[in-house]
Amino acid sequence: EIRKEDAQVMIAFCTSSNDYASESYDVGARHYLRKPITKESISKMFKRLDLDAIEKRRTVKLPDGNSVILRDVLYTDYENHVITLHIKNRPPHRLRTSQTEIEALLLPCGFFCTPYKGITVNFYAVKELSDSEIVLSDGTVLPVTRRKTKEVKEAYKKFKFEQMRKEVGG
Repeated sequence: EIRKEDAQVMIAFCTSSNDYASESYDVGARHYLRKPITKESISKMFKRLDLDAIEKRRTVKLPDGNSVILRDVLYTDYENHVITLHIKNRPPHRLRTSQTEIEALLLPCGFFCTPYKGITVNFYAVKELSDSEIVLSDGTVLPVTRRKTKEVKEAYKKFKFEQMRKEVGG
């Protein structure tokens, strides 16, 4: 049933017996966990699934039907009912939609923020952050409103902390 919904989903079986091992092969499971589950077995599973690689390729479907890799979006800006997505190593992509709709797609990812009305920034693209501006890896400088400074800095600190935690395996 899961494969009918998403042919690419990574399935991991978790059971106390080997009775379902052959079934796990039939559905293309990526891992088979035997109970009792340990921290080591979970860690081994995550390494095998290579979640970092999956995260780097995660896409979002835009309102115009196109898909874009989330990590490749540097920032978006909004003007006259048109959103422009500035994308790493690609020309900008324009679509007619609202800032609210783009924020609903990007902000739940946890690495986007809105530092200024009509602008959404990818924290992975941030090179420097000050009280009044964000400098991106491509040299773009974007404003941060005084009202949003504390919120943006807190969100960025949380993002950076999570990145460091992943690097040390926590």
